[in-house]
Amino acid sequence: MLLDRDYARTWRLRELAEHVGLAGTYLAALFGAEVGMSPHRYLTERRIEEARRLLVASDLSITAIGIEVRLQLRAHCPRWLRSASSAPQAPLRTVPECSAR
Repeated sequence: MLLDRDYARTWRLRELAEHVGLAGTYLAALFGAEVGMSPHRYLTERRIEEARRLLVASDLSITAIGIEVRLQLRAHCPRWLRSASSAPQAPLRTVPECSAR
């Protein structure tokens, strides 16, 4: 899927719709019916998934991971870290970015 391959890109619905040759409202309705969520939510979930993978598989800082996947760290930090820490192999990290709110 396009959003899986290019998850770090800043997608606007109109731009995504033009890319696949559909009207934006039609794409949003079709996407929701097929995937069960909006394109924006899917993209956010995909970015969270990639951030969790990098948290476990790399030595990148939390901030670097957020930049890499274009995830607004403060907005999503508790959610993706909670998901990552539930994985048994996930190393625990100190995350000052999350607690400095």
